[in-house]
Amino acid sequence: MGLQQAHRDRRTFFPLHRTGALLGVTVLALLGWSVHHLCAEPIDLSGTNSVPTWLSALKQHDGIAFPVHAALGTVLSMLNCDPAASGLQWLKAAAHARSPAEIALTSRGLRDAAQRLGSSQAQTDRLCSFVTRGYAGTSQRQAVEQAGLVCPSP
Repeated sequence: MGLQQAHRDRRTFFPLHRTGALLGVTVLALLGWSVHHLCAEPIDLSGTNSVPTWLSALKQHDGIAFPVHAALGTVLSMLNCDPAASGLQWLKAAAHARSPAEIALTSRGLRDAAQRLGSSQAQTDRLCSFVTRGYAGTSQRQAVEQAGLVCPSP
């Protein structure tokens, strides 16, 4: 490649490079904002119409929803976020658990969140408040019980 060709390639590359960098910074800022809000308090969109139809369909698919909620629960715990925020994600993962191993994983995540909350009253007030209308299914109930949480029946 000649010197003139390299100069022309560089002129077209740098604007693309700047655009890519700007896009990357924007995505990181949005991700940081989202994690901050997820970290500060539990956010529960269950049963709301505030999500797009395509996302609502994905939320119902256990093979997608379980790993997403389990990953969020793990990350929020690792970042030392509000234990109820990570606990909510583990409760959501438990609702989509399809095997004894997935139930055991969610119960460990719930147990960790409950221990970080401290007292059994705080555990009941913060984590059990998400299942006051009943469990989403058997897997969620089993995970809560295996975690040692005692949530009042609806």
